[in-house]
Amino acid sequence: PEIPEEAFIAPYVVCPTNGNIIYAGSAAMAKTTDGGDNWTLTNNNSTLDGNPILSIGVTHNPDVVYCATAPTTIFGGTRGNFFVTIDGGQTWQNQTGMLPDRYPMDIAIDPTDEATAYIVFSGFGSGHVFKTTDYGATWNDISGDLPDIPTNAVVVDPLYPNQIYVGNDFGVYVSTN
Repeated sequence: PEIPEEAFIAPYVVCPTNGNIIYAGSAAMAKTTDGGDNWTLTNNNSTLDGNPILSIGVTHNPDVVYCATAPTTIFGGTRGNFFVTIDGGQTWQNQTGMLPDRYPMDIAIDPTDEATAYIVFSGFGSGHVFKTTDYGATWNDISGDLPDIPTNAVVVDPLYPNQIYVGNDFGVYVSTN
């Protein structure tokens, strides 16, 4: 079977400090620096791992971007992966580590620390909320006592970065630590 080139709903994010910089994911990551008039593919015009990009997060520094790809093992492809760039997409580092091979639904970045990011996963039978404080070099499962159900959204409170909100199929949860 053929591996899809993009997610059903292709993700895009606008840089919070420069609205002219937008990243959009498909099989590769595209970037514009002029509000969408002109687009270029990052990563030397190559895909990251051949899987469609499913979630993206950009920091206040427009050169630091996190993204995750969907697993395509059901299509005979490969597991999903997590990538980070610190040079605006010229190069991407695979920082998957111990993250589960599930659908990465959302990425949130600490507004006061670009090295700290959160990712949530859909699926069952694994952790659903993970945190890194070193650009994805290491990960901690911070799912705690959340139910083992698909988790779809994560938000870091911009005024109180220790407050993390997570949305899953049961509701919205908050952590203050």
